[in-house]
Amino acid sequence: MANILLNGGKKYNKSKRKNTKKNRKNKNKKIPETTDDRQTAPQDIKANKYWKPEKFRFHKEELSIISFENGMFGKDSSKTHSLPIGVTGVLWQQLKYRQSSGDTLFAYVDEFQTSKTCHPCNNMSLTVAYIGLNSALTCKNCGTMW
Repeated sequence: MANILLNGGKKYNKSKRKNTKKNRKNKNKKIPETTDDRQTAPQDIKANKYWKPEKFRFHKEELSIISFENGMFGKDSSKTHSLPIGVTGVLWQQLKYRQSSGDTLFAYVDEFQTSKTCHPCNNMSLTVAYIGLNSALTCKNCGTMW
């Protein structure tokens, strides 16, 4: 999944597979051209077969922030030849690369009791308030409803 999102969807490097027997045969085939306006030449289906990623575009004034929970990264500590293992390793490597180039900011979020703390005052004083049939969380200190 991460390979599709980050690298364009091909499992292996396409440049390493250029000189196979099948690709050499297809390179020699030519598309016939027709002179009749009603008939068109067959489209090259292989050119549009694969999904190609769009270039990473961003405004220099705006910076995207990506945040994940603390426990997501650092779990796969065994590496093979200093390469990341698994989907999270590849995702982590791409996020570090984008952050070093200045495209994005990456932040960790500590999920411990985030639903029980009030964000403006950082106190664990949320209580349940019922409004008709619906319920909402309210802070005892600042009175904010969530």
